Amino acid sequence: MDGADFIKTFLKYFAFMLVAGIVGPIFLIGYFAIGSDDARWMLWAGLGITVVDVLIALGLTTATVRGRAESSRLAVSGCPAVAEVTSLQETGMEINDRRVIAFDLRIHGPRVSSFTATKRMTVPTIAVGLLPSRVLAVQVDPETQKFEVDWDLTQLYAGSVPAVMTSTEDGVDYDLTGNREALVQVLDILSRNGIPVQGTLDLRGDPQVRGEVLEIARRYGKTRGPAGSPEPAAAAPDGRTVTQRLNEIDGLFAGGRISRAEYDDLRAKILGSL
Repeated sequence: MDGADFIKTFLKYFAFMLVAGIVGPIFLIGYFAIGSDDARWMLWAGLGITVVDVLIALGLTTATVRGRAESSRLAVSGCPAVAEVTSLQETGMEINDRRVIAFDLRIHGPRVSSFTATKRMTVPTIAVGLLPSRVLAVQVDPETQKFEVDWDLTQLYAGSVPAVMTSTEDGVDYDLTGNREALVQVLDILSRNGIPVQGTLDLRGDPQVRGEVLEIARRYGKTRGPAGSPEPAAAAPDGRTVTQRLNEIDGLFAGGRISRAEYDDLRAKILGSL
């Protein structure tokens, strides 16, 4: 654990516990203010409550710091995988204005044997609209089956972010947008070769990796015409992009304004227009 991070986190939790359990310090202040043996019970009560506050703060700090360390480790050494949401349930709780949702998941990937898991997670506000896609991007430790959700990559799996590979060899753009089975294979290749996923990638400097990715693109991708000249069907007649249209129906489904069947039909039509 990083000492500075531990102390900073502990002080934050301890300050919260003192405010929530203010009766402990009040008893201590009252005892020293009165200065009478008859008020000695206030000393012991105040000390006891304050010690409990310290222990709770230490426990919360340890759990938080270990969680951060595990998340960082999985982000670096975890294997990319797909988590299919088999069910989700609102808990009615919020942490830092983020909804806490209970997920039942089936997780699998190129280097991850399929397994099921149940986990409560805080969902960023910007990611709530992705939940109707019923798929999450996760980084998994295959040995322990511990995992963390990557909300940025979840946008990729859900089709909210375009994924297009341009092949200069055959002059074709291959569209993998929303094809999670293909995308998780591509991400696994990049992960095995230590290539971070950040915006546009140029793989021309690594022919082997480029060849592996191109093979997947040709197998799964939709052809979009000559490289650099995608077909102009990505926008609706009113000028909305595919991402905007997908986000719109995500919001409609999340708000209960359309059924699952209607959502699937609209989504298929939008992606089919590419």
